Amino acid sequence: MRAARLTSPKRFEFVDVDLPSPQEGEVLVKMERVSICGSDLRVYDRVLPEERYPGDAGRPCHECAGIVEESRSDAFRPGQRVIVFPSSSGGLVEYIAEPASRLVALPDGGDLSTWLMCQPMGTVMYACQRIGSVLGQRVAVLGQGAIGLSFTNLLSRLGASQVIVTDLLDYRLDMAKQLGATHTVNASREDVATAIAEITSGQGADVVIEACGRAETTNQIWEVLRSEGLVILFG
Repeated sequence: MRAARLTSPKRFEFVDVDLPSPQEGEVLVKMERVSICGSDLRVYDRVLPEERYPGDAGRPCHECAGIVEESRSDAFRPGQRVIVFPSSSGGLVEYIAEPASRLVALPDGGDLSTWLMCQPMGTVMYACQRIGSVLGQRVAVLGQGAIGLSFTNLLSRLGASQVIVTDLLDYRLDMAKQLGATHTVNASREDVATAIAEITSGQGADVVIEACGRAETTNQIWEVLRSEGLVILFG
């Protein structure tokens, strides 16, 4: 079967590898959709030590969805659509064999590209459970990529009194408003700390979520958080 692997910064090559054979309790899945995570980019576009090239077949990629081709587990049947959490290789392969415990069943209907987003959104849901109640609290979400937008949507539904979001791109901020943000701050044009201080009447945010993994936003946390507030370093 065909697979992709990273051979140098920003360069993939296609290679032929053996088709995996599922063992007892495993499921063979034909990959149909994959998504790019920010952590993948940190492998893809950085200059890594020479001995790390070429990379393993299928990597970097861990957000995957596909269709069961063969099952040696009672938990899944051929033709079933699933989310896959790959461990044996990355997702940039035609087929992958994983233990049934590494799969999550999907409904038969609906766009598989949309269902694929259950994987990253699931991590945000878990983080929100760890945060606890935000009812009536002021929340700031720094960064409105896919993860930040997911936080904005869920936190607004969980009853935060203010959901203040920041990003460099207006179209992301516009989407955030549609998903429940009460205030938006374009960090390319506004001073984030000043803007959030004005929005919160100088009190700062009760909860600050860093959702893009950059030094700039990590440093901004301490400028917008109230005393004894809660920080989530998600990005």
